[in-house]
Amino acid sequence: CDRSSFFKLCQSFMKTIKERDCILPCSFQAGQSLIIHWYHMTPTQTGVHSYYENKDQWGHQQKRFRGRTSLFQDQFSKGNASLQLTGVMVQDEGSYQCHTSTITNTRDLYINMKVYGTRNKPRKLDSNVEGNEERFQAELQISESVD
Repeated sequence: CDRSSFFKLCQSFMKTIKERDCILPCSFQAGQSLIIHWYHMTPTQTGVHSYYENKDQWGHQQKRFRGRTSLFQDQFSKGNASLQLTGVMVQDEGSYQCHTSTITNTRDLYINMKVYGTRNKPRKLDSNVEGNEERFQAELQISESVD
């Protein structure tokens, strides 16, 4: 079992909560009969996103992730199984598992996501406009298990 760790940062300035997004990276050795399962590990495996039989599968997706996840299907041939998670919130914090499988290879990647957020109170920009600014940051710790 080969294990490695490193940190990545998703960071951006947002105007609304719905615009927050983060890409959880996952790569695999491209091959036939691709299966991808993304899980949130709290305290059991919760379905985040699944892909098999050449299409997204929604049957096991946890309700709170509905409409917030996508894969980069045009990148599968390059071994990219990264997950785009939109509308990231503190409840999304925790451990994620990316399980990929092809005829010749199986791989599990584990990502720890820590979500930090600050939200400034609305401030007056001029006499007619009010605005607020949010800062979103997610720290990702990634470890790998290859079978």
